[in-house]
Amino acid sequence: MPWSRIVPRAKLLKADVLIAQGDLEGAPGTYDGVLTSNVAAPTERDEAAFGVAQLLYLTGKFEDAKKQLKSLTENPAGDFSNDALKLSTFIDENAGMNPEPLQLYATAQLLERQHRYSEAQAVLDDLEKRFSSSTVADEGAIMVARLLARMGDFPAAVAAYDSFLVKFTDSIDRDDGTFERSRIIDLRFRDPARAIKAYESFLVDYPNSLYVADVRKRIRELRGDSL
Repeated sequence: MPWSRIVPRAKLLKADVLIAQGDLEGAPGTYDGVLTSNVAAPTERDEAAFGVAQLLYLTGKFEDAKKQLKSLTENPAGDFSNDALKLSTFIDENAGMNPEPLQLYATAQLLERQHRYSEAQAVLDDLEKRFSSSTVADEGAIMVARLLARMGDFPAAVAAYDSFLVKFTDSIDRDDGTFERSRIIDLRFRDPARAIKAYESFLVDYPNSLYVADVRKRIRELRGDSL
């Protein structure tokens, strides 16, 4: 492979690093280097375009993000069309008349991407206090649990998942939260009996979840059944 063909991929990786390091001015130019490259593959250009849109979203520029996403959603054969449609729809559903709750949530996502977990949690605490009935409140609550787990506070993470499940009975993320809660009990607490019980409850509550096959397999492993 010619060295020039490696350059676009290297620039995409560099943009990710710049964002993680907080260089939000350098990242767009790096993505632009891929978009204007003569040797970048179509999928690499799409990845760069989606990266630009994501960065616009993460910094609260929602309308600009939607404009950037439009070209990706209009190409259903593209590798990033589904991701672009998902993000565009998420913005439409949650920006609303008052975009501040979504801005807080997006800021927390950016901080999480930068591994600034405690700062992200503080932003989400502010979101919960000020906009507890917003359309992103459930997303924020489950993200708090995930952040606590990433910081190694697994008891607090389980408690946060429990709070999320009690408070947001209609959230589409309930199976995600229940699954992650069960995995903490299983892999972090190393409590097989409690984990099996949690997994079995999951199967009862979410029989159509995408996690069902993995949950059934894990139950068999914990029981020592033949696979």
